[in-house]
Parts: sequence; C-alpha cells; structure tokens
Amino acid sequence: MATIITISRANGRVQFAPAEATIPVNSSIVFANADTQAQHLPTLSGQGPNFWFTHPLAAAMPGRPNDTSDEVFFNAAGKVSYYCAIAGHTGEGGTITIQ
Repeated sequence: MATIITISRANGRVQFAPAEATIPVNSSIVFANADTQAQHLPTLSGQGPNFWFTHPLAAAMPGRPNDTSDEVFFNAAGKVSYYCAIAGHTGEGGTITIQ
C-alpha cells in the first residue's frame, strides 16, 4: 500500500504532510490534494515540472474526494526532495527517505 502525502494550505502557505516521509525500498507514495485554493504538481527537486506527473492535481472541492496522483515507486535506498512545480517555492515541499 502506498504512503499518502497530503497537500494542504495553512496561513497562505502550501504544506505537505508528512513533510518528511520514510518508506521502505520497493514501495511507493501517492499525493492527495486537499488544498481548496489551488491545483498542485509535485515534482522531484532539480527536475522538470512533469518529471513524475503529466498533469496537476485539481484543487479540492467540498463533497468530493481529493484528487490523487498516480503512485511514484522507489526501488533504491536514498533521500529525495520535492516541491510543487506550479507554486515554484522549493521551501514549500518535503523529503522522502527510502530505506
């Protein structure tokens, strides 16, 4: 089962929860957009905006399930950082440790 990273907004800033996720090798993550104000496009730091996904996650709408991404699989140990390519704020992102 994939680890879910939820995107939300607090005090005008985009937040990813958990901001620091740890997952085992050969597992995956999924992003869920709970932000009602904006769409988001999580991407690997240092890569182009469509590195993981070809389209952004739609803004959340009351009464509807949050838009979720496809799974991103990790098959080697390491640590990666990511952010929203639409917002462009590398400080508004997180890290995934694969062990």
